[in-house]
Amino acid sequence: RTSAALFERTSPADAPQRRACLASLWLGYGMLDEAHALVQAESYAGSDAAYLHALLHRREAAHVGELSMTGFQNSRYWFGVLGDHPLFPDVRAAALTAADT
Repeated sequence: RTSAALFERTSPADAPQRRACLASLWLGYGMLDEAHALVQAESYAGSDAAYLHALLHRREAAHVGELSMTGFQNSRYWFGVLGDHPLFPDVRAAALTAADT
């Protein structure tokens, strides 16, 4: 079975969400190239793909990658493309909670 088989019974209209879900799993396992391949094409839509794209480049940190940019620089670019995201308040609250412990 392939990772695509996880989503066999879903609607084709859900394809961007399926790719974002799978990319988040790859990101969690440190598989940045695999995550990047899934989100790159849809990132300009300001969607979950752009959010994941920004996060994966943030994980690259000071590593110089595409376009001779560091991961930090590339991440900043994708957060700019993204703009606001519905998860930001929850992420902020979780970060504040983690900072208190």
